[in-house]
Amino acid sequence: MTVLLELRHLDKSFSVSGGLFGGEQKVHAVNDVSLVLEERCTLGLVGESGCGKSSLSRLIMRLSPSDSGQILFKGQDITALSGRALRAVRRDMAMVFQNPYGSLNPRMRVSELIAAPLVIHGIGSYQERSVRVRQLLDAVGLPGDAAGKFPHEFSGGQRQRIAIARALALKPSLIICDEAVSALDVSVQAQILNLLADLQAEFSLTYLFISHNLSVVEHVSDRVAVMRGGRIVESGSVDEIFNVPKQEYTRTLLAAVPRIGVTRQQPSAGKGDAS
Repeated sequence: MTVLLELRHLDKSFSVSGGLFGGEQKVHAVNDVSLVLEERCTLGLVGESGCGKSSLSRLIMRLSPSDSGQILFKGQDITALSGRALRAVRRDMAMVFQNPYGSLNPRMRVSELIAAPLVIHGIGSYQERSVRVRQLLDAVGLPGDAAGKFPHEFSGGQRQRIAIARALALKPSLIICDEAVSALDVSVQAQILNLLADLQAEFSLTYLFISHNLSVVEHVSDRVAVMRGGRIVESGSVDEIFNVPKQEYTRTLLAAVPRIGVTRQQPSAGKGDAS
């Protein structure tokens, strides 16, 4: 497999108030993170809320600058890119956010929302963009007449399909799904997960799938990385993480996953436990 994305010792900290008399303190949102994501694979990134998952996604997309470390995309170090060079790289990356109610501008029609990346990058004529919008609506399972409607006219699952269509507009190699199904009902989650799998096969997509829901991550991922306090504490194949986790923190997360009608046994301890 070819490596699409590689993170090397990535680090990002923020200054936060320590209270009335505490002054400012530094908090490591991302702490010495190294990861490899291969083409056409899905890497699940799991951890509790506030562990740094979303901060890491912003660093990868270069929406926030890192303090140190490297981000290699298709073998190119993009850590310090700016201007046109960064703009070109961003055409090959996209994000699907958690809340389809908040990630879509309510004043824009669906056709405008999906075509926005094409307009920003100056791709195609109006007619060509209109054709592309209808192709994308079809790809995500929405009718062509959805193009003329507004986001409020759709359900949550349909809005997330619109967000996915927008993410596909520039034909990216990498899509970061940041809690992309957590705001949806369980039955709708399954539909969106199946759609993402179908799109991955059709368009040779690579996913970084960020979630706190281990059941979902187990279902969609090829490999899994576990994050705690800004650090990657464990990574491996789905089988390794879910059946023979090495870290106590991972075993604790797995033990908390509910199973209907099943008493989940504590996963067996592996070698190399860390404190």
